[in-house]
Formats: sequence, structure tokens, C-alpha cells
Amino acid sequence: MALGNPYLDFYDDFMARMDDLEDKMLIPNPIRSEHRMQVDDPEDQVEEVEEVEEMEEVEEVEEVEEVEEAEATARSELDAEIRDNFQKLKRELNDWEQEEMLRDLEIGRVPERRGEDLVQLLIVIGEKLGVPIKERNIVYIIRSGIRWGRNYQAAGRVRRITVRLASRKLRDALLQAAHKRRQLTTTDVGLPGHPQRIYFNERLTQINRRLYRLARAGCRNNGWRYLWVKQGRIYVRKDNVSNVYAIRNDDNIKRAFEVE
Repeated sequence: MALGNPYLDFYDDFMARMDDLEDKMLIPNPIRSEHRMQVDDPEDQVEEVEEVEEMEEVEEVEEVEEVEEAEATARSELDAEIRDNFQKLKRELNDWEQEEMLRDLEIGRVPERRGEDLVQLLIVIGEKLGVPIKERNIVYIIRSGIRWGRNYQAAGRVRRITVRLASRKLRDALLQAAHKRRQLTTTDVGLPGHPQRIYFNERLTQINRRLYRLARAGCRNNGWRYLWVKQGRIYVRKDNVSNVYAIRNDDNIKRAFEVE
């Protein structure tokens, strides 16, 4: 009995395996086909990825713009609120300051003298106006404003006298009497020199003093007849039959005189 050649057997087995493998290679493989389909057109996939990325970038830009717009709107609203609150606080502070001055008055056009006694001067003024004033009724009385030189004083530029009395009632009585008489002069109260009319006014805050100057200029430029102050409030009126306008801010000035 002849023995088989092991090499031939190995060769036959190898070839059989190769044939079988070749047959399998010829049979369509669904997994391989699917994989081939997926990678057949990689450019399309790149384009799709790029489109998605572009859409995401657009969405991100839009979101950033929306956030920035919302922040700008919120910031603008906050700024407006801060400005409104500041103006409101400023008005309230001015009103409070003016309220503190309701016992005060200012006396103008009284020449300054070295060593002058302002307390005694006010007592004499009260006597001339028919409003008795005691020293205890005077909280303080001082000269206020810029000290002018002699040449300016000779021209009537002297520091005003600022007075605070013990009560608003006494202050109002003195102002009312002064406005009724209107022609009280320096000679009437015993001061030397050429007679000068003495002026009496309510004391105003810095803000209200500025508004008063603007209102006075508006009246002068537009031919309005009346400008007055009552309890720290400024009023203007064109004539006897026109409306009365209260002046509390610049807008009131524009509205009263129709300034655009």
C-alpha cells in the first residue's frame, strides 16, 4: 500500500481553502456593500458636515447678536432709570433745601459799612414796616456773596443781607409789609448817603436762583409783566388775563415762553 505524500495533501488542502475563499469573495457581502456605499462619495459627506457647521455658526452668531442686543437694551433702560432717579433725587433734595429756607429772606441794596450792626438795622427796618422784631426773633443775619470794592459799592453793587427768622409767620409778615410799601429807602432806616431803595426777597436755593434768572430773562425778552416768588416757588404771568405758570425746571421755562 502506497503511502500518500504529505506535501501533496497539504497542497490540495491549501488550494481547496483558496478556492473556497475565492468563492466567498465573489458573493456580495451586505456589510461590505453598505460600507462601500457609505464611503463611495466622501465629498458629499464633507459638504453636509460643512453645511451643518455653517448653520451652527449662523445660529451662534444670531444668538450672540440677540444677547448683545438684549444687553444693550437692558443697559439703556438702566441708564435711563438711573438718570430719572438722579433727577428725582435732585428735585427732592432741592425741595428739601428750599423748605429749610422758608424762614429766610434776603435784603438787597443796603450799603456796607465797617463795623455795621445788622441786628439793629433789621430791628429798625421792622419798625419802619410796622412789623416788630426782637433780637430773639433773629436766628442769624449776615452778609453773603462776593465782597465788592468801594467803586462797585458806589455803583450799588453790595453784598446782600441774608436773614433767618425764628418763624415763617414773622418772615412772611415782613415780606408782605415790604412789598406793600415798596419804596423803603436807606435814608428811611437812618443810613447815610444818597437814598437807595431797599429790596426784600425770599431766599432761594442755587437751583431755584438760576431758574429765577432764566424766568426773568424770559419775561424781559417776551414782554411778560409778572414774575414773583411765593413760599420758594417761582411763577410767571404774561398779563392780568393770561395763565400763571409755575417754574420748577428748564422744561417749564420752555413751555411758558414757547421756546423750541
